[in-house]
Amino acid sequence: MLEPSGPNFAPHPIDQLGVSKASISRIFNASVRGDKSPQELLKLTDNELEEFFYPTLGSKFVEPDWPPIHILLQRRGVT
Repeated sequence: MLEPSGPNFAPHPIDQLGVSKASISRIFNASVRGDKSPQELLKLTDNELEEFFYPTLGSKFVEPDWPPIHILLQRRGVT
């Protein structure tokens, strides 16, 4: 990728953070969709911020109902 250079070029402050623009965009969009103002976000702890921007979605895995499966597998010719 070509990067601009020259005497009139100043890097964007976001570029100096070392964080990808996609990450910044994802965090910005989460803050826009969220129910907290920027002032409220500044008061949160690191753990609260992490939960706000990267919420845990829980497991998508559903444990099977094993007893009926066990009974079915005991039938002759099933396995």
